[in-house]
Amino acid sequence: MSYYCFLCNDRHEDLPTEEHFIPKSIDGPKNQWLPVCESSNTRSNSIFDNDARDMLYWVRFNNTNALKRLGEALLSDGSLKPFKFSYYEDSGQVKDSEFRYIFDRETNSRIPSEKVFAIAVPVGLSPEEQKTYCRGLSKISIGALAYLLKNQGIGDSTIKKVLMQTSIDSIRHFALNCLWPGKPVAMRFSLGRSDILDRLQRSCSNKKIRNHVIRIDFKEDSSIQIEGMLYSQYGWVLDLSNQISMGVKELRLENPISHMDAPASMKDLSLSPDRICIINPDYVGQCPDIPLHWRNRENENA
Repeated sequence: MSYYCFLCNDRHEDLPTEEHFIPKSIDGPKNQWLPVCESSNTRSNSIFDNDARDMLYWVRFNNTNALKRLGEALLSDGSLKPFKFSYYEDSGQVKDSEFRYIFDRETNSRIPSEKVFAIAVPVGLSPEEQKTYCRGLSKISIGALAYLLKNQGIGDSTIKKVLMQTSIDSIRHFALNCLWPGKPVAMRFSLGRSDILDRLQRSCSNKKIRNHVIRIDFKEDSSIQIEGMLYSQYGWVLDLSNQISMGVKELRLENPISHMDAPASMKDLSLSPDRICIINPDYVGQCPDIPLHWRNRENENA
């Protein structure tokens, strides 16, 4: 079987794998996928898809109370300990289950829950997570571009030419964490645009639920602007140059997430400095003071 892989930008004769460019782990639609080679699919999954749910945990925390994050633990002696904790994906776990799976990040050993008074986790992404997040958004953007052009009846050979252009090809290399063979290319990647979130959410057919939206605008100056949002609260803008006229002005994907209500605020959470402070409901003993740097809008009542 002959097919075109948008990730490696080449044709293959073997059996393809299905690449859901919006990962299913973050409620990406099952029917939106492209054929890709097994090597590129594996590489893509290891770079972003496997971590996507954990990085975009805030929406899921509000819906399932399930967390999987790095953070700080406040121990019974008042000391702070960097930790990581995990959970069962079954949302029916006991309410305080997050305190039973706390691990010391330095030794990877479990911290007994009776020694933990509280935990704090950041709402926003760490610098390293932001880089991984941008790689994932790059893949989502290019995947959406290839998918929407294909749905317009544009052939694989033309899509390949579009993706071979310097600006887009550099984004593809960045998405797959591959060295860019040419000269350095400036990538204009903007996060934290709440005005974009507002506009995209207002344009949705159902504004009362969360949405994944990707909008691609082919501008008169031959540039491409890709705007998108995940869960209605993680947004981005990506500007690219384009030398090929596509004959269309705008392409758009809208994926409603029917089981999640829309947020009251369109604040972009990817860059939020806020922390969540959670008190251990099973803690017994003298309560240490909550550190000042834990106190902010997300935990004023902690």
